[in-house]
Amino acid sequence: MHSFDELRKEYSDFKFTRYEKSYEDGVLKVIYHYEITGLESFETKWNFKVGDRKAADVIDDAILDRFIFSLGMAEAISYYKCTCPKTILVECSALDEWQVRWWRKLFYYGLGEFLYVNGIEVSEEDLVEIRARKDEAVKVLKDEAAYDGILVPVGGGKDSVVSLETLKGERIIPYLLNPLEASKKCVEVCDHCEEPIEAKRVLDKKIIEMNQKGYLNGHIPFSAVLAFSTVITAYLNGMKYIALSN
Repeated sequence: MHSFDELRKEYSDFKFTRYEKSYEDGVLKVIYHYEITGLESFETKWNFKVGDRKAADVIDDAILDRFIFSLGMAEAISYYKCTCPKTILVECSALDEWQVRWWRKLFYYGLGEFLYVNGIEVSEEDLVEIRARKDEAVKVLKDEAAYDGILVPVGGGKDSVVSLETLKGERIIPYLLNPLEASKKCVEVCDHCEEPIEAKRVLDKKIIEMNQKGYLNGHIPFSAVLAFSTVITAYLNGMKYIALSN
């Protein structure tokens, strides 16, 4: 196992370089690109179902683009943790100071278990500095569209089942991310729900190789990844609420 201090000395930068969007046959496809400078590059792939309401303008939608970027920032943690570089360079979007602080907190507290298990003692300020261009004003984007219904992420456990039953009588659509058989069975027994919406997430296989080579490994804030992906799915399919069971 490589040590935290040694890795940070050797690999000082992590880059979120870009993301690509494409739309085909009712599916939004997103590919995120990351790099640990001097070590390795990575990519994560996502597929999202797109409802009829959004199909016409999904690629040029500014609100959706903001959501997609945010998911990419949360997803970056999966690869950043290999070496925990001191600096993250965000090359594909502008961030204001408030956003930089928000993302730094997500990285720090989201990696709390990872830091503890690996015996790493570091402050929030010292763990990472996030750098992004500031040449663009970060605007509040308004959405005048009408939304309806409740999107319920279903992981296959008792929590999501309780939510599906508690919300009976409402318009409910289950959300399944890389669904397990247990997730599908939960939905099957809830015949008061509409047809579920599935999303697909594919991590770069290189991350497994990095773990086998002794680079840092541990828990990431997957709940943040799930949350951002659920927002994207709700937006693409006109859902007004998200009920995440916990």
